[in-house]
Amino acid sequence: MNLRARACVSALLLFGLRVCFSQDIKLQEDDEDVMFKTPEEDVRVQVSGRALVPGVRAQDWISSARVLLDGDKHVGFLSLPVPQHQISPASFCRDDGSFTVSDVPSGSYVLEISSPTYRFQPVRVDITTTGKMRARVVNYIKTSEVIRLPYPLQMRCVGLHSYFIPRETWGWSDFLMNPMVLMMVLPLLIILLLPKVFNPSDPEMRRMMVRLWVCVFLLARVLTEELPAKNIHLLDPEEHKLILNLGQKDFPRDCYDLWQSTGGQARDGLYLIRPGDPPIAVYCAMQEGGWTVVQHITVNSSVDFDRSWDEYKHGFGSLTGNHWLGNEHLHRLTRGPARYKLGIKLVDKDAVTKTGEYDPVLVEDEDTQYRLRLGLYEGTAADALTLDTENYLHDNQRFTTKDRDNDNYFQNCARLEFQGVAGGGWWYDACAGANLNRRNVIYWQKDCNKEHLCKYAWMMVKPSEQLKVIRSGDCTRDEL
Repeated sequence: MNLRARACVSALLLFGLRVCFSQDIKLQEDDEDVMFKTPEEDVRVQVSGRALVPGVRAQDWISSARVLLDGDKHVGFLSLPVPQHQISPASFCRDDGSFTVSDVPSGSYVLEISSPTYRFQPVRVDITTTGKMRARVVNYIKTSEVIRLPYPLQMRCVGLHSYFIPRETWGWSDFLMNPMVLMMVLPLLIILLLPKVFNPSDPEMRRMMVRLWVCVFLLARVLTEELPAKNIHLLDPEEHKLILNLGQKDFPRDCYDLWQSTGGQARDGLYLIRPGDPPIAVYCAMQEGGWTVVQHITVNSSVDFDRSWDEYKHGFGSLTGNHWLGNEHLHRLTRGPARYKLGIKLVDKDAVTKTGEYDPVLVEDEDTQYRLRLGLYEGTAADALTLDTENYLHDNQRFTTKDRDNDNYFQNCARLEFQGVAGGGWWYDACAGANLNRRNVIYWQKDCNKEHLCKYAWMMVKPSEQLKVIRSGDCTRDEL
């Protein structure tokens, strides 16, 4: 029995040593696999989803649509539905509008459905290095806000593309609601109808009719009174009621003046200001500290920035969207008596925001061709106006438009085209290290260009918080 027990123990020990030895070999092989795994390898995933247009057959629109991920770096195609007679038990019938974009590395991308007929809500897709994915709503205003979306993606159609502005038509309601017609018709109705309904000899009734006449007169005066703004052409008639301080008699000089008077509690929107006579309407960025917006552009905007000298002088576009406030208004704002600074805000296709400030800023009068004078720069964006990194210096340059050439190039820089779109008016040198008025490409050195696309840009002014005076022994007056 002792010999048998010893033999069993020896067999068990040999079996245990064999198992441990084999595990050690496996661990070493695993370690070698990890050791020799290429560190540059990145996970490549497939991004899939479905795009549907309610009430429309897929065959009617899918053939001309594309799935764009990160611009056009990754392109996918939408799938047509498989006919019923072609479905087999082994096949996978993909619903109409399904798509797959393959070989996508880790990163954060904006996925869009490009269709010439229908507009779709874009979606941001975040892919980790381990291949995990997250979909969320694209928000270019509040970039830090995260609203999760289900995966696979469900791309929503938000309407049809509008390539043409509907022609305005005249109707009877336009005639009847005309202020002049109301002013003439209402008194006649009162004169003809009230005596038949009430007794005109009653003293109380006479007093009521006098009050009614006064109300009708005041109403007609309000309806026919024009908005006291010089740049009223930058607002549609239905947008006049959006001006938040329309009923006031005294208007502030700029948005910052109004922001201070409310203790920083004023909200963003349209206001009337008075940098000169008469007042002008502007959009105020109150949440950012009382900036007066003088320019806003969206890439591929419907507003054409290839304008004449007079249009750039008086302004164009819409104050609630893409616009140029006007060089004359820029001059009146920045000429003082307070010193002003220029603010630049850029938002790229990934919703990354960069800003910059030039302190001080001055746009001279029309006699000097609205020459731009800039001071010191500070910000997260590149200094594209005063730092001569590409032999383009925009400081101290005169304004150039397609019909008035004031630049330093042998051709008119405002007429030079990129992909068929002219540069628009700007303070060109020969030509530009920055140009925020080119409609198809917002250009700001390395931050915004044709390789690194930006979607939005703003130019704003406000009074400088601190006064910097440089005294020169050779000059008799203070200089900026």
